[in-house]
This record gives sequence, C-alpha cells and structure tokens, in this order.
Amino acid sequence: MEKLGAQIGKKIRDEVTHFIWIDLTQNNFLYDVQANTAIIAGFKKQKDLQYAGLSTQGIQSDQMARLLVAKKGALTLNMRNSNIAQSAITYLS
Repeated sequence: MEKLGAQIGKKIRDEVTHFIWIDLTQNNFLYDVQANTAIIAGFKKQKDLQYAGLSTQGIQSDQMARLLVAKKGALTLNMRNSNIAQSAITYLS
C-alpha cells in the first residue's frame, strides 16, 4: 500500500492539475512520509482545489494547515485520523 501512496503522490505532484475534490484519508500509507509529502506538494499545484483530505502525522499536519493560506478561495481540509502537531493547531487558531 505504501507504493500506492507514492504513486498517487507522484501523479498529482507531477502530472495532474485539475482536481477540485480529493480525499485520501484512511489509507495504509499514513506513515509513509515521502508519499504524503509528495501528495501535499501535489495539493499545492491543484489550481481549483476546494477540498483536500489526507491523514497525516506530525510535521505534515503543518504542511496541510499551510495549504489554507497558500490557496486562493475557499479550501476545506479533512485530516481525519491524523496526529496533528501543536504547531499546526497554533497556526490554524
């Protein structure tokens, strides 16, 4: 399943730029740091992204929280089953 996370990350980071809605929560690649980093980088490249879901751990929750500022327009984040870092909570409050 970790290879699947890496493949998804590579695809949305390097090839696809038209997602409006994507939910990758509750997957087995939750602890795959490289895959999740690539997925978050892919989220940043999505021009019309309105909803993004990804379960993250620690510092990656910071990266997800910062998507709110990086994106113009409304963006809903779903971080179900995530271990959210205190810094991300502080950033969002």
